[in-house]
Amino acid sequence: MKARDKTVRQDVRPFGQGSTERGAIDPGAGETPDAAGGDKGEKAQRAILDATLACFAEYGWSGTNMSVIARRSRMTRGRIQYYYPTLDDLLRAAIDHLAIEWRRQYFGLVTEASSASARFETGVEVLWRLMQDPLHVAKQELEASARTNPQLRALMQQAATGDEETSVQAVKQAFPELAEKGDAAVRLARNFTMVFMEGLTLYRFTGDADARRSELIEMLKAILVSYWASLGVEILKETPRAKRGGAQVATPRRDDQRRERALALIQEAATLLSTG
Repeated sequence: MKARDKTVRQDVRPFGQGSTERGAIDPGAGETPDAAGGDKGEKAQRAILDATLACFAEYGWSGTNMSVIARRSRMTRGRIQYYYPTLDDLLRAAIDHLAIEWRRQYFGLVTEASSASARFETGVEVLWRLMQDPLHVAKQELEASARTNPQLRALMQQAATGDEETSVQAVKQAFPELAEKGDAAVRLARNFTMVFMEGLTLYRFTGDADARRSELIEMLKAILVSYWASLGVEILKETPRAKRGGAQVATPRRDDQRRERALALIQEAATLLSTG
């Protein structure tokens, strides 16, 4: 992994000021990159941002510059500068794009499931799949660089705050049965799940890693089911705990048992992770 910058780049100059780089498009001389219409411009911007994320994953924050982004996107630096005048402009936009693209991929698949139970199962599986995606590698690179880069850390924290709020609302739309429990309950479940999955990607098992991860993911599902059940929401209604004698009767004692079970599962997960 390449060394990271300790400050957000300040040596960035707007491309196209003065002379135009050989082969670049000069927006002031002839047809502009999006002259054919807004859709073409939006596609170009998306391609540039996608290329920037790919560069984050491959080269890290300090190794990502306008030249490598131009090569990855197969566009001239002049065309990129038409949309993002400086490298700082592009990098900031890419950080926002990372969160937007993550949500698009995740909720696009989750909302295809027809029932709450299917959405729950799909949601956990898709989240783990995304943890292996280059999008997540790019995110990890940025977070690693942010540890020694105060300005990048501030940008990442700002993006994370906005992403959390937007994600909470998206979860409530995908799981309307959870929405009535309020933002705080949804946020807690979402944050716990993200921390759990993030830890699972970083932990190095000594043997049969795939099987151990599968066991822990199933444990995560059980924890989440117990958590929501303690709030009166049965996510997996087809499970035995959902019905007894054809009806569900909530009692304080049952809620206490569910909370205790959820806590026991969390402690068991922590033990497995610490002894892997």
